[in-house]
Amino acid sequence: VLPSLAKLISIRKDDCMGDSSEQCIDSAASMQFLLRKLLESLSRHKKMTFFFDDLQWADPASLLLIASMISNTKESIIFFACCYRDDDIQEGDPFTLWLSSIISNTKEITQRLEIMSMRGISAEGVNDFVSETLHLSPRITRPLASVLHNKTRGNPLFLRQLFESLRDQGYIYFNWTRWKWDLNKIMDMELSDDVLALLIRGMQRLHPDLQLAMKVASCIGSCVKHSTFAILSQDLKVNLRDLLSRVVQKGYVIDVDETRIRFAHDKIQQAAYEMMPEIQRLKNHMRFGLAICSHALKGGTENDELFFLAVNQINRGGHNILVDPNQKVMVAALNLKAGKRSVELSDFSTALKLFEHGISFLDNEQRWTTNYGISLDLCNAAVDTACALNDAAAVRRLSEQVIANAANSDDKLNCLYAVVKSLRLAFKFIDSKKVAFTILQELGEMMPRP
Repeated sequence: VLPSLAKLISIRKDDCMGDSSEQCIDSAASMQFLLRKLLESLSRHKKMTFFFDDLQWADPASLLLIASMISNTKESIIFFACCYRDDDIQEGDPFTLWLSSIISNTKEITQRLEIMSMRGISAEGVNDFVSETLHLSPRITRPLASVLHNKTRGNPLFLRQLFESLRDQGYIYFNWTRWKWDLNKIMDMELSDDVLALLIRGMQRLHPDLQLAMKVASCIGSCVKHSTFAILSQDLKVNLRDLLSRVVQKGYVIDVDETRIRFAHDKIQQAAYEMMPEIQRLKNHMRFGLAICSHALKGGTENDELFFLAVNQINRGGHNILVDPNQKVMVAALNLKAGKRSVELSDFSTALKLFEHGISFLDNEQRWTTNYGISLDLCNAAVDTACALNDAAAVRRLSEQVIANAANSDDKLNCLYAVVKSLRLAFKFIDSKKVAFTILQELGEMMPRP
């Protein structure tokens, strides 16, 4: 979650390499405790503020860590500002459940929790924007501002993009001494309610090379390092950094610092992404993932950040994009490795997804014949992780695959043991005993029944 703090808050690999799921859970709790203590220590010298943006897209591990920080950090030491978009969440999704738990856990200390709703720019605010942009009196720009406010509902990004689009199309123009506009044409202009449609139309007017750079960046993420672009530039045979510097001038992306760029708005990233047909997106993810992975594992040294980025890109491409069986087995092995590393980092939700992605890359017909070893390793790792997450349905589903296809009893033991643990964690003690006695009986051990 916070890679730069790894040297200060270290979780020993041995903590998660045992047979007990409880060991891994204790490791995650230890990381949360250590981070809270680190923040308390730092804040003794100066009060701190944390700003978390777009939390509706945060992964479960990050949400769990943030909840721990908010709920357990001492009062008046640290100020947390958490932003999310209510139009990007749905009832029952992980973020909604997380937010409900935060609210319920802080009911006794409601003076510490304040929920604020941000609205669009008012009609007067839009008029101020138009007036200052065109260097005209607010009295003159008010009719134009009223139309723009009605069409954009005060959405700042929508307003800016619409304003630039009207200028590019000649509806707003400079006539000798001042800016003028054709109000009737602007009023009659058909405009999608979705800002994405407007953004895509604007991007389609860019030079094809600039469009390519934005498409590549949109596949990688909202914020991308220049070092990543350098890797992909070699694969694509173009200078992506130079192209993106020209995109910066257009206002679509921003230079954060000397090492990375980010999209000016997540809707801009989404629009660039949706300029590509779905099959092209999948192919790009796979191609970029393989290129980055090759670089991340080069020379025997591993870069965790690059490695996880590469595996994520490959998984977003999906198993249907690959046709070479050897490549599929290689990708399955990469997911196994990434999943084990995630377990070491106490990110069990991500680990389970990685193990299941690895399984999906193995052909159903050859999974338990040609690829028996890696299939067994992936399923065993996935079962252990599901057990740590107390996901009984996943434990049962994955264990059934192993039990049905294992070559011998010894290969079934790990999954059978996980089933027993899962039942015990669900407080189904009688069922847990029955399964345990059945396993012992199959192994030739005669145990007295209670």
